[in-house]
Amino acid sequence: MQMIKGKPIAMTCSRCIKEHKTLAWYHGTGMYNNSMLCRFCFKTVFNSLTEPQKLEWSFYKQKQIGENNVE
Repeated sequence: MQMIKGKPIAMTCSRCIKEHKTLAWYHGTGMYNNSMLCRFCFKTVFNSLTEPQKLEWSFYKQKQIGENNVE
């Protein structure tokens, strides 16, 4: 039986160009559309979106719905 060796994938953030252990896929609007971003860069890019653009993301909608139900 032969062992197949895998090639390591470069885990480089598209914005800060640094290696990270985990990356998130960013699919939205702007310069970093369809790119892999680290947690800090994802947060920066996401916070620069307009409110209607943020509402397209399900995790942001859930947060907004939860805040409205508390009042």
